[in-house]
This record gives sequence, C-alpha cells and structure tokens, in this order.
Amino acid sequence: MTLLLRGCFVTLICGCFAQDNLDYEVSLANGLGSRLATTLWLQPAFCFYENWLRQSSNKYLIKRETASIHVEVMEEGNNATYTAVDTHSIPLCGILFPEPQDISEYGYQLGPDMLCKNNTCTAQLLPRKNYRVRYILYNEEGTAVAASSWSQPLQTRDVQDFRTINVGLEARSGGMVVITVLLSIAMFFLLIGLAIALIIKRP
Repeated sequence: MTLLLRGCFVTLICGCFAQDNLDYEVSLANGLGSRLATTLWLQPAFCFYENWLRQSSNKYLIKRETASIHVEVMEEGNNATYTAVDTHSIPLCGILFPEPQDISEYGYQLGPDMLCKNNTCTAQLLPRKNYRVRYILYNEEGTAVAASSWSQPLQTRDVQDFRTINVGLEARSGGMVVITVLLSIAMFFLLIGLAIALIIKRP
C-alpha cells in the first residue's frame, strides 16, 4: 500500500512538471515593419494560456497573474536555441480594440539581440535568414509548463544597398514634383518683386 501511494505521488509530481506541447500557431505581427533586417515583430501569444488551461489536468500549477511568456528562436539549419531578451505577461485572449498602427505598442520584439538559454552569451538575428520561433509558458517558479509548436520559417529582410537608392527627380512622387516646381516659381517671383522694390526706393 505504501509503495502504491509513493508511486502515485511520484506520478503526480512528474505530471505537474511535465512540459505540455501545444499546437499553437506563432506568426508575425500585422502591419508594416514586422520584418526588418535584424528584428522580427511577433503576434502576441493571444489565448495561448487559455489553450493550455483547456488541455491541462494540472491547472493549479500556474496562475495567470504570475505566469510569463518567453520567446525561443532557432536559426534554420542550426540546432542552437536562443531566447528573446524580453519576457511578457499573459495577454488577453483576443483583441478587444483595433490593433495600433505602431506594432511596437503590442507586438513581441525578437532581435536584434538574443540570449543563450543559460544567459551566458548573446547572439544577433542576421539579415535574410530563416528563423523558427515558439512560445514557452513559465510559472512563477521559473518552470516551463507548456511550449507551442515551432513556427514556419520567418525570414528577416535583406539589408538595402543605399547605392541603389534613386535620389534623382524620377524617384519623387508626382505630388512632390508639383510642389517643388510651385515653390521654385514662387521663389522666382519673390526675388523679382524684391528687386523691383529696391529699384523704386532709390532716390
């Protein structure tokens, strides 16, 4: 009987600290600028905590108020795993209001710097590289409770060669050309008027 109870207790403890793997889609944040040369902006982990609650039998293991979301990243073709610099509190399940235009107000920033999982080194996201990302749910004691599936490859943008930027007149929009021409004509007439005024004032 004692051995049976001991076995049940061990099973319970192991079950509490087992990391659940959730089928959860990790994607880029909406809006312009979600992909930069050394930074990726990710959609927050909406409903990730709630999905874990529905599937887990150990709901008492973690509290929403003290839980946190960590972002892990792995470069395609390299098994080394890193973590994002920032950690995040549990977001609301879904967006109650329209997303802000500035993704830095709500998105998860990944890069330019990343940390080794033991926090002994740093690395950087590189331009035009593919990375896979996943979310990890941690409890107050710093134990990983659940992990999402790895995302599809997310590619950073290439660094733009500034020598290829066209700074001539043809690179401007039609509106800018019109404004430039009007300002030039106005300046011309202003100079003519100033010259006439000086001539009239002469004795």
